[in-house]
Amino acid sequence: MSILLLRRALCLLTMLSLTACTPYSRGGGRSDDDDATGDDDDATGDDDDATGDDDDATGDDDDATGDDDDDSAGDDDEDIACDQFELMESGTSNHLEGLWGTDVNNMWAVGQEGTILHYGGSAWEAVEIAGSSFLIAAWGSDASNVYAAGKESDVFHYDGTTWASVETGLPYSPAYIGVWGSSADDIYVVGWSFEVVHFDGMTWSTVAHGLPAPGVEANQLLDVHGTSASDIFAVGVGGSIVHFDGSSWSAMDSSTSEHLSGVWAAAPDDVYAVSEAGNVFHYSGSAWSLQAAPTINPLAAIHGVAPDQIYAVSGFGAVFYFDGTSWSSTVHEKIPRLNAVWANHDGSVFAAGFDGTILTAQCEEVDDS
Repeated sequence: MSILLLRRALCLLTMLSLTACTPYSRGGGRSDDDDATGDDDDATGDDDDATGDDDDATGDDDDATGDDDDDSAGDDDEDIACDQFELMESGTSNHLEGLWGTDVNNMWAVGQEGTILHYGGSAWEAVEIAGSSFLIAAWGSDASNVYAAGKESDVFHYDGTTWASVETGLPYSPAYIGVWGSSADDIYVVGWSFEVVHFDGMTWSTVAHGLPAPGVEANQLLDVHGTSASDIFAVGVGGSIVHFDGSSWSAMDSSTSEHLSGVWAAAPDDVYAVSEAGNVFHYSGSAWSLQAAPTINPLAAIHGVAPDQIYAVSGFGAVFYFDGTSWSSTVHEKIPRLNAVWANHDGSVFAAGFDGTILTAQCEEVDDS
């Protein structure tokens, strides 16, 4: 288990101040030692240059594109459907951990110090809420039913007008880390101690899945996603993958012991998970296998809108795009660590991370018909 994940685990358990702890993120399995990633141990997890990236392991050079000619993605910019990410003004320097939205005119970002930001199409605006120290994930069934979850059992709900704290009535949890639902009355939250929490529209309850934790120092499920109420995947430390078929949860053989930080399902037989080692794993409906290694740096999150329009972000500031055939880098400038990515069916894509960084790109619209 990496030093950084253990350190973050201890920080959450003891609830030390944010100045004393490196903020938790779903890329928590990553190490910030002076290894091939090019990161040192300063507070941001970046090295001494202004960009926070080296010119070696990231596959980026100093030209305007930020990509060299032989990076691990292996594709030229002309093959990339979405290659122009722009830096947005977020209005905050707090680290951002989660994204959710419906379209380019309705996006939410959550993060450090209870940060909640909303983008209505023109500018990001902060929403003041009380009682939250650190929000990690967000999800909604529609524009007027959005949830945010994070440290210290925090769950907040947006009803289309205001945000309010949710009293779940559940035992204390150091952190809720991932949230997803098939509908407004079928929502799952995953997090610390390998826990799965369910909301049926009326009551919150802890799911007695009966599955053993992976036995590492900080047992965590880090993300959850599915295609329906009877097809849900959750991933976490130690290569953990668990699946819900509508009646019971079962452990899956992931074929890896790498910490899995994100999962996205296009279909029951087309599911992707990303790892701290920069690998992408794919589920074909019968087995998980290594699909690609688009970077040697940790991948923190993954999201898509179609099998040929999937995005992943690196813990060291890169966005990767999968066109159904291969992965390519889509970032053209050096930026701080990214923790979250969200793609909308209108073609808009957002990525967020350290120091209030938010990137956006407008790609091809996906036909839902």
